[in-house]
Amino acid sequence: MLYHLQQGDIEINTVVFDLNGTVSEYGEVKQETIRWIENLRKLGFSLILLTSDQRGNAQKIAAELKIDYHIAKTSEEKREFVRNLRKPFFAIGNARNDIPMFQEATIAIATLQSEGIHSAIIEFTAILIPSIADAFRLIADEDGLISTMKK
Repeated sequence: MLYHLQQGDIEINTVVFDLNGTVSEYGEVKQETIRWIENLRKLGFSLILLTSDQRGNAQKIAAELKIDYHIAKTSEEKREFVRNLRKPFFAIGNARNDIPMFQEATIAIATLQSEGIHSAIIEFTAILIPSIADAFRLIADEDGLISTMKK
C-alpha cells in the first residue's frame, strides 16, 4: 500500500509481527485478529510471523492463519531475519526481544495487550496502540496512519 506521509510517499506491503503477547494473548488468537489478518491478506500485504515460539505453538497458529512464520530464538536472530527482508516493512511487537526488529522497521508499532509491554521497547516505537487488531486496522487505513504519523 502506498502511504502519503509528510516525510514522503512510501510503499509498505510487508507486516512482520511477533506472536506471544502480540498476535496471541496467553496462547490464543482472537477472532477479530483473525479477521484483520484475512483483510490485510486481501489488500495484498505479505504477512510474516516472527517469534521465539515461547509456547511452542507457532507452527499451529501460522497454519491456522495461513501465514508464513519463522522462529528466531534471540533478538539478534530477529534482527538478522528482518535485515534480510531488504524492503520497507511494518513491525509489530511488545517484548524486549522485538527491539532489534523495531530498529530495522520502516514503522514500528507496539501493542499494549493483556500480556503487557516491556518498557524498553517504547524508545524504538513509532506508534503505541492498544491491540494487534487496532494495529492491523491502522495499517489498512491510510488516513488513520497519516494522522498518527503527522508532525
